[in-house]
Amino acid sequence: DSATFTPNVFNCVIDGRPAYSTSDLVEQHPTKPRLFRVFGRSDDQLMLSTGEKTNPAPLEAILLQDPEVLACLMFGRGRFQNGILIQPKEGFDPSDEVKLEEYRNKIWPSIEKMNAFAPSHSRIFKETIMVTNPNKPLEYTAKGTPRRQICIKAYANEIDALYKRVEESSQVDLAPPRNWTPTTVRQFVADVVKKVTKNDAIKPEDDLFLQGCDSL
Repeated sequence: DSATFTPNVFNCVIDGRPAYSTSDLVEQHPTKPRLFRVFGRSDDQLMLSTGEKTNPAPLEAILLQDPEVLACLMFGRGRFQNGILIQPKEGFDPSDEVKLEEYRNKIWPSIEKMNAFAPSHSRIFKETIMVTNPNKPLEYTAKGTPRRQICIKAYANEIDALYKRVEESSQVDLAPPRNWTPTTVRQFVADVVKKVTKNDAIKPEDDLFLQGCDSL
C-alpha cells in the first residue's frame, strides 16, 4: 500500500484487497516456485456447448509452424466442436471448393500434429478448417498478432454457415424404423454406421475405432 503510488484501475478483490486482473494465464515453474510463465489469456478460452474448454494459443502456435499458414485463430465458443480460421501465405478464393480441399489436404499433416497435442474435445476436423477471403484479411495488433475477437466477429456469418454445413452433413439421411424393437434398432444402427464410415462390409463385431471412428 502507498499513499503516493497506486494502480490507476482496480477490477477485482483478492484476499480482501483491491487488485487488477490482467486475464493472463500463468504456469508456475516446476522447481522455482517464485517464477511463472504466461501461456495464454482467460478471455481467449473457448468453452464448448459441452462445457469443456480449449486454450487455443498453444494449438495455434503448432499450426503456425506450417509454411503454408500466415495466421490462424481457433473458434467454437458455445458450439459442439472447435473450428479454425486460417489466413494462408498465398490467398485464394475460399468459395472455390477444389482449391479449398487442396489447401486443407496440404496443411492436414500440421493439423494432425496439433490434434496429437490437443485434448480430444479440442481437435480440429477437416470440415471445420476455414480459410480467410483475400478481400477480408485478418486485422493485427501492434505486436503483429491477429485481433482475436474482432477477427472472429468479422467472420461470424461465415462461421455460422460452416457449422450449418457440418450439421447438415452429419445428419444421416436414413428413415428410422416404424417399430422400435431390438432387431430393428440393431439394423438401424448398423445402417447408420455403414453410411457414416462409408463401409458396407463392416460387421457388428468390428471395432469402430479401427474403422477411423473416435469418441466424438
